[in-house]
Amino acid sequence: MKIFIVEDEKVAARRLVRQVEEILPDNELSLFYEFQEIITAIKIQPPDLLILDLNLNGDDGFNILKSIEEKKFETIVVSATGERALEGFDLDIVDFVLKPYDKERLQKALQKFIGRHIRRKGKKEILIKDGSSRIIVPIEQILYISGAGDYREIHCKDGKTYLHDNSLEKFGEILSGNFIRIHNSYLVDENSIAHTIVLGGGKYEAVLRNGEKLPVSRSRYKGLFGVNEQ
Repeated sequence: MKIFIVEDEKVAARRLVRQVEEILPDNELSLFYEFQEIITAIKIQPPDLLILDLNLNGDDGFNILKSIEEKKFETIVVSATGERALEGFDLDIVDFVLKPYDKERLQKALQKFIGRHIRRKGKKEILIKDGSSRIIVPIEQILYISGAGDYREIHCKDGKTYLHDNSLEKFGEILSGNFIRIHNSYLVDENSIAHTIVLGGGKYEAVLRNGEKLPVSRSRYKGLFGVNEQ
């Protein structure tokens, strides 16, 4: 996910960058100090989220939003000019964070953004809660999901693993048709399966393209792959 931060005070900018990285880690974050450079950056490649100060060396931050004809990103305003909050909501911002603020207030604003962002994407992403952090995992990055006690482990193509409290049944509803249930404890992207192995004794395995092997239940093996046991 791409995040642009616009703040002309360098100390405040560094603090904001640090807090956003703590709350929403593993995202592409860019910092801008000048009005014109952010206009140019948005036109070249718009972000998913714009975090915007209003006083930019005398320029009005709201003019950034007004200058974009087709706004394909969400905006959180972080400003000391609280009397302009209504103006911001008229421009469809997610939230207005009044300076001075604490990390909890910023986290609340970012949570609002995540909710709106996921709805806008049509469930193409999964939200992971990790303490005070919030991680957005694109569905196309998920390799498979496995049971892990009271939680499910989301295994991603980049090797990272996350815990989530959704059931496999719930994940089956959320994920695309490429995901198939190969076992009571495994939901996998069928495009990642290289081949299957018959181990004998009613036991089967799916070998993924990355070399991992996952168990396949006997009933699901026959139903999914249409092959009788030799």
